[in-house]
Amino acid sequence: MTDGYEAVFLRRAPLNPAVLDDQSFFAFRDLDIFRAIVTGRYDVLWLMGYAYLSLVLAAIAQIATGRHVIFGENQTLLDAGSRPYWRRLAKNLGLNVLLTRGVGLYSGTENYNWFRHYGVRPERLFLSPYCVDNARLVETDLKLRPFKNELRSKLGIPSDSGPVVLCVSRLIPKKQPLFLLEAFKRARRQVRCSLLIVGSGELEGELRAAIREQQVSDVVLAGFMDQSQVGEAYVCADIFALPSARYETWGVVINEAMNFGLPILASDKVGSATDLVVHGKNGYVVSSRDPGDLANRIVELVRSATTRARFGEASRRLVSAWGVDAAASGVLEAVAAVVGPEQWRAANGG
Repeated sequence: MTDGYEAVFLRRAPLNPAVLDDQSFFAFRDLDIFRAIVTGRYDVLWLMGYAYLSLVLAAIAQIATGRHVIFGENQTLLDAGSRPYWRRLAKNLGLNVLLTRGVGLYSGTENYNWFRHYGVRPERLFLSPYCVDNARLVETDLKLRPFKNELRSKLGIPSDSGPVVLCVSRLIPKKQPLFLLEAFKRARRQVRCSLLIVGSGELEGELRAAIREQQVSDVVLAGFMDQSQVGEAYVCADIFALPSARYETWGVVINEAMNFGLPILASDKVGSATDLVVHGKNGYVVSSRDPGDLANRIVELVRSATTRARFGEASRRLVSAWGVDAAASGVLEAVAAVVGPEQWRAANGG
């Protein structure tokens, strides 16, 4: 992964966690990062987040040398009210001091609102959209689309089970898989459809038990599928649903589903919904608390193949603007802004 790049490894690198699920501020505490930043004399430091001590030390070191910091972050305010007051107060004080010393790369509207909440001025914010490799996913869709029926059979979806509602998500509380099951169960009483859930997690056993005890028909739990496999699930689907309740800062699976031409049902706690789900054009934003709202939208889309097709085409058009080129342009714009026109021209050959 470091081929073609100059890399420096900090002393604690072998001891740091390989998976970033640890929410402890001290999970990454590379004290030598301060010296590495100061002696490196970097014109610009691009940091992805602030959640760990190592990142904060790096920012302080860069600021102390009078050089520039670009903060990349995907947080939103959609769930801010659920945190304890003392934590919100401490966060307000700390982030107002830290973030206003640099510029921000925001991934979408809700993330822009987050930066503004912590005092970053509009002229110091640059859009670098949260994106996926659109071209690769569209190519996968074109390659697999002719085999849709075979792929459904492979996953255990009967040919007569109606339109497929897909969710790609970890099976954990904040993703609300049981909420989705309840909404699907209500929809299933009115229309013939099936539910395909791709993912694994701590709620898998409870979800399977609920399916069995409540006798919910036409539900397939496919388990975890990596990037080489998950395209098969998207091709099998007719509708995509992401009913998250908390901490869904973006929801990149929505980008993925849109590249496969799917109508989107996203909850009001999904960060990307503000930018990628145009209510009534390519999908609907639904309540994260009322399964009946989601159920009604499932029924509406299941009943109308015309609406599904129209929404799916709109999804493809909308997501095409949220690509890698746009993200890279945002980074370059931010760097050019902080170093100034003379240094920028010198670094780019005049």
